Amino acid sequence: MIQRRLPGQPMLSAQHPIVPVALSFCSGFVDVICYLGLFHSFTAFITGTLIITCSELFDQDAALWIRVVILATFVVSAAIWVPVVKWMIKAGLPAVRMCLALECLFLALFLMSTVALPITPEFLSLGTLLAAVSATIAMSLQNVAMQMVLDFHIPTTVMTGNFMRFILTIIEKVTGEAESGKPHGSGLKEASAQKAPGGPVASGIPGTSGARRYGRSLAAFIGGAVLGAGCLATIGFWGLALPTLLLGAMALLTRD
Repeated sequence: MIQRRLPGQPMLSAQHPIVPVALSFCSGFVDVICYLGLFHSFTAFITGTLIITCSELFDQDAALWIRVVILATFVVSAAIWVPVVKWMIKAGLPAVRMCLALECLFLALFLMSTVALPITPEFLSLGTLLAAVSATIAMSLQNVAMQMVLDFHIPTTVMTGNFMRFILTIIEKVTGEAESGKPHGSGLKEASAQKAPGGPVASGIPGTSGARRYGRSLAAFIGGAVLGAGCLATIGFWGLALPTLLLGAMALLTRD
């Protein structure tokens, strides 16, 4: 039976495979902008910021305060987002749409702070502070959303793990392990299928291999990173309008 979409009804299922691809693109785009424009700071790949912070502890010329602000903001905002998203779910609110809209809002604040205020490494520079905080809150929310309301999708910011899973699934396919016995990746695939209501079909990935899913996410992340670097080199922080508009469109089109 063909279901007709009613006027005003969201068109994109939260379980559609394009969702993690788009979010991976946004995280790669934002992280490169932050690394190049916020003095080598990560806001999505938070482990990278932690490593840079440790390496700069005894470097007097380093903009250490930016990394400290990002780490503190990530922890505090995640601690706030978790109960907020739980409340959305318990209250029966469209949590996915709201998370995407809020992430879009904070990316818009990131954009406005960078174009309206000077971005300098000076201690507690207002433009840099607002940019780092708003970008980190947006990426923290994306991580929380992927864990709590989009957990049937693959991660969109932990690219090292995705790359390893991509390699493993390719090896399994080449060696034929996926055909005999229980392969390495099957547990994760089965868990993802069980989490999504209705199994694999409801998860939005019917008949899609693990390698293809991880490969698409990685390609989107890399594509976002390359495009982000190109935009920063040509039009500056105005390039942030692209992931902001993408998230806004997803928030308008996505149903939970």
